[in-house]
Amino acid sequence: MYYSRSKPQYNGLPASSFQSVRTASAVGDGKTDDTNNLQHVIKSAFAAGKVVYFDSGTYKIMYTLFIPAGTRLVGETYPIIMSSGNVFNDMNNTKPVIQVGNAGQAGQVEWTDMIVSTQGTQVGVITIEWNFAASGTPSGMWDVHVRIGGFAVSNLQVPQCPKTPGNPTVNGACIAAYMLMHVTSSASIIYMENVWLWTEPVAEPYYRLTRKLSPTINWRKHPCIFYSRDQLLAYARP
Repeated sequence: MYYSRSKPQYNGLPASSFQSVRTASAVGDGKTDDTNNLQHVIKSAFAAGKVVYFDSGTYKIMYTLFIPAGTRLVGETYPIIMSSGNVFNDMNNTKPVIQVGNAGQAGQVEWTDMIVSTQGTQVGVITIEWNFAASGTPSGMWDVHVRIGGFAVSNLQVPQCPKTPGNPTVNGACIAAYMLMHVTSSASIIYMENVWLWTEPVAEPYYRLTRKLSPTINWRKHPCIFYSRDQLLAYARP
């Protein structure tokens, strides 16, 4: 026995049922702080029963985005939510980029077609923290990915984070996250389909394989990025 749930398409909803983050003054250029505008549109769309529509772009945020129960989010061509700044730089006081609900809270969320990432040094980042305990139909994530480094405004490319063979020293400027996803002990019943958690560097075993498959590509030209954990599933319920 297994459970599956089709990805929401929202094709039966009129255009008026969607609220675009760009119309709420979010810029999505990877430079402007979009935190307040994004949080405002998430809250207002939730209150109005609308789907939050993330137009294509890179949305820089300087503190945690909170996703309340009942929220539906969908992206256009995989928009990126990217953390930046000192709020996320304390390894002893970790902060989520996206916080889905509060601990002990019940509710449901639908989230599709987006990427969560970081910019530069972010030693205290948990990219996604999931707290909801759902009942009935599970919450779901479809085609939502965590991608660390390797794109233009990430500040985590080869010039900033070169490989240093034979040197065991960790480049602190290239510690890009603490954890990629934390499903907390209060959470339950979350459905995830095609959800990827990855960083840009190519691990050595993968390098050897890809060198055989694609010998003309220099797979060594990848940054050297550090983080502590991929995913922590702390929940005790199904």
